[in-house]
Amino acid sequence: MNLQVAIKMPTKRKRHELTLKDKVKVIEEIDKGAAQVTLAQKYDVSQSQVSRLAKHRDKLLSEYHNNVSPCRKRARAMTHENVGDALLEWFHLAKSKGIMVNGPLLRKKAKDFALLLGEDFNPSMSWVTRWRERHSIFLKRQDEVKLYQDSEATEQWITSVWPSIQERYSASEIYNCDETGIYFRKLPEKSMYIVNEKLSGDQKCMERLTVLLATNMDGSDKQELLVIGKTMESQCFTGIKKLPIKYRSNSSAWVTPAIFQEWLESFDERLQEQNKKICLLLDSCFAHKIEEKGLRCVELVYLPPNSVPSVQPLDQGITKNMKHYYRRRLLQKILLSIEANEATTAAEVAWSLSVLDAVNLLSASWNDVSAETIQYCFFRGLSHAVPDEHFVGFSPDEIPPGFNEKTYAEYINIDDMIDIGGISTDEVETCREVVQYTPAVTAVVTNQCSAILPVINPPNNKEVLDSLDVIRRWLQLKGMKMDTFTNLETEILDNMQSNIKKGTIAKYLK
Repeated sequence: MNLQVAIKMPTKRKRHELTLKDKVKVIEEIDKGAAQVTLAQKYDVSQSQVSRLAKHRDKLLSEYHNNVSPCRKRARAMTHENVGDALLEWFHLAKSKGIMVNGPLLRKKAKDFALLLGEDFNPSMSWVTRWRERHSIFLKRQDEVKLYQDSEATEQWITSVWPSIQERYSASEIYNCDETGIYFRKLPEKSMYIVNEKLSGDQKCMERLTVLLATNMDGSDKQELLVIGKTMESQCFTGIKKLPIKYRSNSSAWVTPAIFQEWLESFDERLQEQNKKICLLLDSCFAHKIEEKGLRCVELVYLPPNSVPSVQPLDQGITKNMKHYYRRRLLQKILLSIEANEATTAAEVAWSLSVLDAVNLLSASWNDVSAETIQYCFFRGLSHAVPDEHFVGFSPDEIPPGFNEKTYAEYINIDDMIDIGGISTDEVETCREVVQYTPAVTAVVTNQCSAILPVINPPNNKEVLDSLDVIRRWLQLKGMKMDTFTNLETEILDNMQSNIKKGTIAKYLK
């Protein structure tokens, strides 16, 4: 008789993984004095696992409060963490600016950051998905985003913080600053200016500038523009001693914390000279994360996150109004250049535009923005009594020939998605310490587009005098007022005379 003995082998206990949310609950109970043995039984885990949770308490709490997915069980290592950290900084910036973000855009930005950081990495959509899950980022449809922006935080800020600001500061003492990007050579895709004209890749040069705008609530003090480009030692700046704007540069043409800090400290110094204290409203983007120590006349007030596009005055139409004037001046220059020389194309005129030309146009366009427009946009962003109509930056009677309202609005808004701040490749240690910003000296680089422009020698005195004669004659033939021209001519002649040596004058009097 064969006896079969059934031997029961001991079964290995299945490991029970806790979610991040449950781990935090365990830690909270440990903090309240609960015994580890009791917690192990309650959550069906081993006592050693509870002990490890207590050991890693700070790290787990930090992940939980930084929006890491609460349903995550194991902390899967993120590949290319530097790229992920940089992408997270950019995402917060884009969200604060109201930019609609989707999966393909995140993938593109991750690829850009990998290139900047020198990493051989082509992110896939699955990598983007894991990155989103890791940081609990859920992309919403546009209507949902608008609802999300009109949050309780915005309502609370308008009803509590804003009234207290108005009590302490007058309209002339409340300022708003913000940055915008602009393709300064960009032509419209379709218009009377480029009919039947095929643009090559070079002619579509997308060279960009970043512009910082700042103004007070009643429009009485529009601050000098700060323009950030990619080149400082450009041929167009040769011999130029003074610009109508402040100009800085780095290889990304971005506003960085170092550049913004410099601008803010200079602004504060000017206010000290005027014995004027002000409140500066701004968003909480990466470039605005600066040291506030040492500011004597500027109180920084950050607008509520996720609601900046619906609150910030400059976003209500001031910036678009400046871009409208810039585009109109650019198109006017193109049209007049073609009329003067029929062999010239629109693309050639746009391509010949230098950074110096662009900053001159930007300065004139900023001067064109009226106090009434600024007052309206402050009212629209910071008041409950919001008008029904949306200000697009221009009125219908200001639309240039060859456009309708839709196509012209598209032309003005063509550079809304430009990155205007964040991590510059010039910044020391940025490639390895992405989140911790290290100030750096502004780079001096040569831009490929500007480098090939022809060298323009400064005009001599005879050329200037001849030009004045031509302009005077033109004004007289048109029957135009001469006051402004006469003042300008006097200033030019006085400057010329001050540079002539007395010995030279005596020589010609013999």
